[in-house]
Amino acid sequence: MADTAAQSPRFVYKLLSSAPPEPLQSSKPLVTALDEQDGFMHLSTALQVPKTLARFYSKDEFIWIVKIPFTGAFLEASKWDASSTGELFPHLYGDVAVDQEKDGWSIRKVKRAADEDWFKALDGASWLEF
Repeated sequence: MADTAAQSPRFVYKLLSSAPPEPLQSSKPLVTALDEQDGFMHLSTALQVPKTLARFYSKDEFIWIVKIPFTGAFLEASKWDASSTGELFPHLYGDVAVDQEKDGWSIRKVKRAADEDWFKALDGASWLEF
């Protein structure tokens, strides 16, 4: 099912407004109401993370970012779909079993100051990898 963009990233990111359970054993707990409605899990590349946060999480002070290696079963169950602007975003179709430590998934809580946007809050974030 993997329709890949020209150059697949090594990692994709799931953005959440509340803390996910740890350790993760499945991708299911990361599914949001919007994901349920659309029938797939919305994901972003490192370059897309700040734009996605600005668009959908502009009022949030905290955000949890799940860093997911874009390999194996996760890659196979994913597809690249065009957004309303035509930009391609990775989406996960279905549930994937996860061994958080073995599979290299990591979760980071990010806080932004009241006077900064998400672009500034994430500026220089070396853990956002392509």
